[in-house]
Amino acid sequence: MKKLLLLGGSAQQVIAIDTAKKLGYKTVLCDYLYDNPGQFVADQFYLVSTTEKESVLKVARKENVSGVLAYASDPAAPTAAFVAENLGLPTNPLASVNTLCDKADFRAFLTENGFNTPKILALTQEKRERINLHQL
Repeated sequence: MKKLLLLGGSAQQVIAIDTAKKLGYKTVLCDYLYDNPGQFVADQFYLVSTTEKESVLKVARKENVSGVLAYASDPAAPTAAFVAENLGLPTNPLASVNTLCDKADFRAFLTENGFNTPKILALTQEKRERINLHQL
């Protein structure tokens, strides 16, 4: 039986677990919350943060999954792409997912490709401390 690794087991994500099971997949779930409802639906549960890429990759290898899904979870999307790329599974390219998940990178991508975008100023904490925002 094929196994699907799902990243996140919140109430909104249970439908993805149920659907995967109805499609005949064994479901493996990672979530950092010990009380997530998805763990009671999934076939296997690991208390692992969906943003810890290397830890999730270890779970995926251990379970020999044939797919990775980050349903309704933007923070887990880069992890899903990272794991799938490392295992040679179908996925969106990690570089593309990273661009889409970072607002500053995505706006830069849009600007570089001729799309109209609002002007922004992306600041790190260090830059925030050095710049008087009222002068902008």
